[in-house]
Amino acid sequence: RRHTRSCILSRGLGDVYKRQVNSWARANDWEYFLTLTFDEKVMDRYDYNLIVKKVGKWLNNQKALNPDFKYLGVPEQHKDGAWHFHFLVCGIDESKISDTGKVGFGKYVVDKNKAWNGPQWKPIYSYESYKMGYSTVTKVKDRYRVAMYITKYITKDLVNQIGDQKGRRRFWKSNNLDVPEVENMHLSEGEYASLLFDLTLNNEDMKQQELKHGLFDENGEPITQIIRYFETKKGTV
Repeated sequence: RRHTRSCILSRGLGDVYKRQVNSWARANDWEYFLTLTFDEKVMDRYDYNLIVKKVGKWLNNQKALNPDFKYLGVPEQHKDGAWHFHFLVCGIDESKISDTGKVGFGKYVVDKNKAWNGPQWKPIYSYESYKMGYSTVTKVKDRYRVAMYITKYITKDLVNQIGDQKGRRRFWKSNNLDVPEVENMHLSEGEYASLLFDLTLNNEDMKQQELKHGLFDENGEPITQIIRYFETKKGTV
């Protein structure tokens, strides 16, 4: 089965953006996962260009209030075409975070007093300085898991929906993010095994991640590229 050039391009770009977002997400220490929605009484939730301007201005205002503010975010489109945003953040004004009285676990959101025993419920907060719609804020406990979570929103459909118009961002990042340190090595199987042993020795907290990036050649044939990440706490290797 052959694929059109636009389909090949969108899948390729989607994989590039996934790697970028995932790398930045893993390289920084995040405090909160923030979701922003848009109230149709305040603005057009379907106008992506308008939303981009409003969100950009809001982020700049937060940065002006606190120079240490960091963020990494991606948009998501509802089935009805409306947009909302997901952000990893740190350095926000915690005095503006208020308890909603609700807790969440996966897709379930309930009042605190109605939560049943068993799941590890997360308190859900809101961010009072956000006035363009609803906001939900939850604490980040696992950087690795939240990196995978936010990366999943980068899809070929997102690339197609946003299009190629100039200025149409597919993700947002602050300029003060820590950059991953990358070292490229060409290893034999024996050298790879030895390195893996050294990395895992006395590093019980090390995480391994394997990402399969589906690319396509000029004839539309699939090419699978597998990238393995090894992550450990700073200073332990």
